[in-house]
Amino acid sequence: MKEDITRQITLVSALLVAVCHKLPPRHGVRCRILSVVVALMVAMFVESDVLAQQTSGLQSYTYSTGVGTATGWLNPTPTYPSLVTGDDQSSAVCNLGFPFYFNGGIYTSFSVNTNGTLRLGNSNVSSSYYTSPFSSSYASQNVPKIVAVGADLYGTSLYYGVDGTAPNRVGVFTFEGYPYSGSAYTFSFQVQLYENTGEIRMVYGSCAYLALNRVFQVGISTSASDVVLVDQTSHTVSYSPSNAVDDTWPGQYRYYSFVPSSSILCTYPYNLSITQNGSNAVSLDWQYYSRQSSQISFLVEYGPTGFTQGSGTQISVASPPVVINGLQQDTEYVFYVRSVCDIYDTSDYSRSSRYYICSNYSNTCLDFAALTGSGVTCTYGTYNNYNNYTSSYPGPFASTGVVDYGQNAYGDYSNPGSRHTVHTRVGETDSCSGWQLSKIPPGECKSVRLGCIYGAYFCQAVSYDITVDTNMSDILLLKYACVFYNPSHPDHQQPRFVLEVLDSAGNMVDASCGSADFNSSDASSDTSGWHPGISSGIYWKDWTPVGLYLAAYQGQTIKVRLSSFACGQGATTHFGYAYYALSCTKAKIRSSSCTMGEQATLSAPLGFNYRWYTSTDTTVTLSTNRQVNVILDSTIYYCDVSFIDAPNCKFRMMYNHIVAGDTIRDTLRTAICPGGSFVQNGDTMTAAGWYRQELITTSGCDSLLYINLTVNDTLRDTIRRTICAGGSFDTNGHQYTLQGMY
Repeated sequence: MKEDITRQITLVSALLVAVCHKLPPRHGVRCRILSVVVALMVAMFVESDVLAQQTSGLQSYTYSTGVGTATGWLNPTPTYPSLVTGDDQSSAVCNLGFPFYFNGGIYTSFSVNTNGTLRLGNSNVSSSYYTSPFSSSYASQNVPKIVAVGADLYGTSLYYGVDGTAPNRVGVFTFEGYPYSGSAYTFSFQVQLYENTGEIRMVYGSCAYLALNRVFQVGISTSASDVVLVDQTSHTVSYSPSNAVDDTWPGQYRYYSFVPSSSILCTYPYNLSITQNGSNAVSLDWQYYSRQSSQISFLVEYGPTGFTQGSGTQISVASPPVVINGLQQDTEYVFYVRSVCDIYDTSDYSRSSRYYICSNYSNTCLDFAALTGSGVTCTYGTYNNYNNYTSSYPGPFASTGVVDYGQNAYGDYSNPGSRHTVHTRVGETDSCSGWQLSKIPPGECKSVRLGCIYGAYFCQAVSYDITVDTNMSDILLLKYACVFYNPSHPDHQQPRFVLEVLDSAGNMVDASCGSADFNSSDASSDTSGWHPGISSGIYWKDWTPVGLYLAAYQGQTIKVRLSSFACGQGATTHFGYAYYALSCTKAKIRSSSCTMGEQATLSAPLGFNYRWYTSTDTTVTLSTNRQVNVILDSTIYYCDVSFIDAPNCKFRMMYNHIVAGDTIRDTLRTAICPGGSFVQNGDTMTAAGWYRQELITTSGCDSLLYINLTVNDTLRDTIRRTICAGGSFDTNGHQYTLQGMY
């Protein structure tokens, strides 16, 4: 922006000089003085810009050092207790747990290696070691990077945790008991990232020898020219790449601190989330850096996939979220957001986010893809035994938040560490399945992937709180597909997928019918629905529908929770993840016709096993398909609907094509004695449970009656009575005069 203004002022100055030469001498002198003043303004403006450039970047950070105490060594509970398992390894991209400001950018993720290099952002750090990571050859690699000890280290005890609470959290990376390669002397050090101030602090533990006879470098950098390098002997800093190395250990509790200027640059928004809001609209939300007090507005730009940035539709927004209307159905759009801090200062655009506008959009009971929406909770953690969670391996519900490192320029979730991702690109296929598995099930336009293409003890979950309203829907339909690597570990450490339905107290509502649980051992031993993937050991399960009948939970709030687990032994290539889609529907038999005597197709809800029969002969099966062709008459049709993976879990629906007058939508609760029966609309019921009847009215095929039948317990009691000769005993309308048992 300043360059444009400079060019304009320079052009005005040149025009003034040209005009001055054509004026009379007396006026020309004044004119030339004015042109000199304008030229000085240009020079001052350009000079101020140069000064701003000289004091921007890492040189604007305040550096300090000193020797602290043991309290400066922080010990939070590890979020990631084991980021690596061997020498010369790098971690997956992991979640910081809070937004961290570093040199004009906001970062929520990191990757770290065993050789002391911490990289912020969504790219993996290299596992290679450099004894001079800030030399002219290597300063630009793995940026933006923070290096407390950059060398050929040999150690595996590397973990990360978060200390404190928002907005004063501290992310702590601990390298514990690390020896220099080829050295017997171990040392420990930490990198601490402070949420509220943006401070980077390096803290050092003890070491047996101050001179290690092994050289290393300490510093931070964002590019080859933006470097802060620390001299471990003098504890001073320089601001350019250097090949100089040192073998001096900084000393126990020595710290190096780097604090950004309190005047934060205009930073771009992050964590964009998109949810469909009606058939032709989306709701767009995002986050931005909380210390950015100068923030005044945002600029949103969007258009169909493939549009040239700058040519899309642009809208100014005071604050998130915003609803964008008028979108075309069955079209994929790309969205960007940038911060507007003042008329001369705007941020870069956020990472692009893509979303497909569904033509069959439905929101009857929940929007399962709104991972930050009301009633939706995303969690994550680590484990090494899913029968026993510990403080070091707390399981999939330990930390709350969406772990999603965003899409690349092509709309793909290329980062292997993203654990909760929303997919809206219809037709996209999964690479680990050999591009055979569709990421979105047939008939749907979005899905959620739970888990990532990475092992390392990862586990994660998504839960949905749903208040059941059977007037709206009474079947919860889950479609899922899985991709597992089978490492042949013990079952408690195998990649795994779990579905649970819980009541408000967290108890299973039905352990038999409200759950699913299988691991990669099942994948390789059970060939039903499982297929080999792109390489040996990988298996994938095609889309499988599972339905849960909700009538018994009317008015209650239930929790649907899905969890996935990678390998529990820490191998990064032993992954496990699942795709799923959730929807709600009615437990309703639909007819293709409402006219008596016509042929019609009766259809049951999708997602179950089926058995059709009539009241005339319940032993004869008409069909085991979801649909059956019939002639509409007075015949009563039944359909027993059972779960695919649990055939004993079932309910019965009835279709009776009668004319019943006004629309019926009611619930009938009644009870019978053991051995008795209850008859309603020609349907005889003898067992306790929920029954659904669909009746045909003069106005359409939509009259519904729910019947909740209870079988009362039999009353058994003994009454002993004594009477005088010639007397009697009366009870319940009966009179007894003779001795005996009645």
